[in-house]
Amino acid sequence: MNNQSKSSFFSAIAIEAAVVGILVILVVITLQFFNVINIPLLSFVNNKPKEVAKPTVNKIVKIRKSGQECEMFKPKRKIYTILPQASVSAKLKPFSGVWEGKWNGQVKSVLIVNTIDNKKATASYYFRSPPTTRLTLLVQPDGKTLKDEKGETSWEIDNGGFLVGTQIRGPQRSMVSMVKCTPSITNNNNDTE
Repeated sequence: MNNQSKSSFFSAIAIEAAVVGILVILVVITLQFFNVINIPLLSFVNNKPKEVAKPTVNKIVKIRKSGQECEMFKPKRKIYTILPQASVSAKLKPFSGVWEGKWNGQVKSVLIVNTIDNKKATASYYFRSPPTTRLTLLVQPDGKTLKDEKGETSWEIDNGGFLVGTQIRGPQRSMVSMVKCTPSITNNNNDTE
């Protein structure tokens, strides 16, 4: 082999090696992008916000049966809810009533869904102490989820009949699992709320 053919041969090998190297780099970047591999030097590829770990939901509440007497909520007067009309979707009717649970298994709260129709629900919300606020919850397009007007908190009844609330504020995510309960009156005052 003469010098010129040796030079052409080595040039072809160098070009081939460069092409293979570029292909390997593209494959690695693609795998990093789809989270198949994790190479810290390529962290610029995954500029997606990291998912916040889901907090554990209070498992003690899930042991109780729905409809039992409320443990946390002891009102001083009767609580009235208006039964949903027949035209209200079967997926939405179960929301009506009194629900109690603990956010992230720690902070006591009660949601009283006073009225519900196919577009919205009105509710009283007790967070740590009664009553914190009155809410309008909007029925979402899926027909089985309620969301507050700010769009931060959503409510859905899971397959076990528990009301699951999820609140997302910026990077923070909180969850609650609530059980439907029947409040007992703490005194003889029978006034309406």
